[in-house]
Amino acid sequence: MLGVVAGAALVTLGWLMAPNALISVNSNTLAEIVFNDNREPAGTLSGGIPELSLEIREGDWHLLGEDKPAGQVLAFAEAGKSPSIPGPLIRVPLGMEIRVAVTNFLHDRSDPRPGCSP
Repeated sequence: MLGVVAGAALVTLGWLMAPNALISVNSNTLAEIVFNDNREPAGTLSGGIPELSLEIREGDWHLLGEDKPAGQVLAFAEAGKSPSIPGPLIRVPLGMEIRVAVTNFLHDRSDPRPGCSP
């Protein structure tokens, strides 16, 4: 149960960060943010320990539809995959150790939360 709660917490964190971090509109140079239906858990199993590599990136999100202008928002991505909203799903049993690495790809700030300074 705690694993599902921890996964939901990360998903919620990704959801809260992205919509509240609207930066500008109509970018053509950023990755397209995809919808994550959270049916597939993120990461791999290494020696019986779940490992996950996350990235914080800025991307284009078409909240109102593909035919509407995109807004630039912050989102989590599993390394090598498209950023997604909600973020990657993490499921672990109660008490299990996990290894998570987070790489920040934001150019002008080290803290992705709006209003926070390094």
